[in-house]
Amino acid sequence: MDVEGWKASALASAITSALDQPARAAQTVCLLPHFDPYTLSVAKHGSYLMPKAKLSQVYRSQGWIVPVVLANGRIVGTWEQETRGKKMSLKFQMFGPPDGWVKTGIETEAERMATFVGAQIEAIKM
Repeated sequence: MDVEGWKASALASAITSALDQPARAAQTVCLLPHFDPYTLSVAKHGSYLMPKAKLSQVYRSQGWIVPVVLANGRIVGTWEQETRGKKMSLKFQMFGPPDGWVKTGIETEAERMATFVGAQIEAIKM
């Protein structure tokens, strides 16, 4: 099969069963850290997962890879955190206006991360 200009293979049964299933949006949001394996592994093909003009915001000079916001498998922005004592602030640079479910997902992930490190969210800036 041809996938956006590159050749790929798949079992016919997998393709048929996928086409028989009704399409549904997963609406999954993840906050990936610096140098996450997902972000590292797609560096060569990053333009398939985000706007090509935004590649330099994720893959910076000298191999620096910033934390990203992942929505349904696509990179839709970057983020950074600042922690002072038990207070955590998060700042997001989105590549476009986020949908409501993306904002909700970001807030949920931020709370989960804060709980994990024993902090409280002080501010979320988008």
